[in-house]
Amino acid sequence: LGSLRRVFWRWLPSGARQGAAVAVELVCREGLARNAGTPEARMWLAATRDLTTTAEGIAWLQAVWRGQERAAGVLSEPDLIALAETLAVLDGEQAEALLREQLARTSSPARRARLEYLLPALSASPASREAMLTRLRSAESHRPEAWALDALAYLHHPLRQDHAVALIRPSLDLLPEVHRTGDIFLPRRWAHATLRGHSSHAAAEAVQECLATVPLSPHLRKLMLEAADDLLRVTSVSYKTGQPWM
Repeated sequence: LGSLRRVFWRWLPSGARQGAAVAVELVCREGLARNAGTPEARMWLAATRDLTTTAEGIAWLQAVWRGQERAAGVLSEPDLIALAETLAVLDGEQAEALLREQLARTSSPARRARLEYLLPALSASPASREAMLTRLRSAESHRPEAWALDALAYLHHPLRQDHAVALIRPSLDLLPEVHRTGDIFLPRRWAHATLRGHSSHAAAEAVQECLATVPLSPHLRKLMLEAADDLLRVTSVSYKTGQPWM
């Protein structure tokens, strides 16, 4: 399932991805139904959530979130929150109302606090998302670190590449500060959260510019190259074939 995500979002040109979307969603939903009630069901649900892009698929996810579609079985509160977050990205017009409803439905204070933290990153407003990145410049805003990484991943979601490409450089510029103030593994996770949603030439150019101009330690430089590996390979293939990958 992890490989399917990587191929679907990174290695398929946009036209091929759109052509494969219905079949990919069907495979995921069949897998979810087949594994209902097993420990694997949550993995299939996560894959279905992450790989849904069609209007019919989005409507199905909304029905699952509202409890109108039982194929996914009984969902936990974290599952419902994750669905709400995904739907906010997929359906920007409904994002604010949907997230406010999920906040009202969330019983755990800790989960409610996390979702409130993520609201600007999930917003359909580019200005709100840019404000979230500005907030992440403060070391205090990196805690809990898992929340900061989730916010960064939503800012750089594959469906937001057109806007998010301008956020690559300011996100990567924070790596030295993240390395200085965060957990030992935070810089690697930060770089991956920034770059995993990108597949455009402009994104690759932003990474190359960062590598050329930001004073990075050898360790941080290696982490950035590791996180950018798929992106640089994809854009190299794209240059050779003349196919845009976004």
